[in-house]
Amino acid sequence: MEEKQTIFQKFMGVVNKIGSAIMLNLLFLVSCIPVVTIGNATAGLYSAVRFSIRGDSTFQGFREGFQKNFLRVAVAMVICLAMGYFTINNATLRISALLQDHSLIGVGSILETAIHCLFALAVILFTTAMIPVNVYFENDANGWIMDAWYLALHAPLQVLATAAILWLPVILFIWFPLWAFLAMLIFIAVYYAVMGVVITVLLKNTLIKILNRHKEEEQ
Repeated sequence: MEEKQTIFQKFMGVVNKIGSAIMLNLLFLVSCIPVVTIGNATAGLYSAVRFSIRGDSTFQGFREGFQKNFLRVAVAMVICLAMGYFTINNATLRISALLQDHSLIGVGSILETAIHCLFALAVILFTTAMIPVNVYFENDANGWIMDAWYLALHAPLQVLATAAILWLPVILFIWFPLWAFLAMLIFIAVYYAVMGVVITVLLKNTLIKILNRHKEEEQ
């Protein structure tokens, strides 16, 4: 009888975790609706995962992450979204022009296109890196920017993978609208909660390096 009760308790524990993941994802999606709060919502997600690992309330973690440096994160995200749209769109147009008209291909045009692509990549890396840095460390604006660049430069592949994971559902919705409903059910249920854990694992070592660097500076 005790064994059945233990199994039932484990089953209910799994159900509760799934339910919390669903509510967390819904909360994240609703928080992204104003667009300018995408960065704050993502910060809330990172914070919720950190609280979950410590065994604390994920919803309290989301609230704290969402509110932390709210105005600074929101303004920075608006600037980064605008720069990201401009640079990615510009790089895409230049690549398309070279592919459609081979007469444009030359050393100068290729070099110019490469510069635009590198600038777009830098914007993507910085935008992705600045959110976890804001959650995990107490910094003024200058320190926040420096730590974000440190994370982006010392773990570029991990940060790029983080960006891909973060925006995968958005890309899926844009390019495969017929699958939108099924995709919505999947990622509302588990996607962003799982993504939060994966990203934390990907960035863990570099975040620890930043923490040690802060300790050395204090000493």
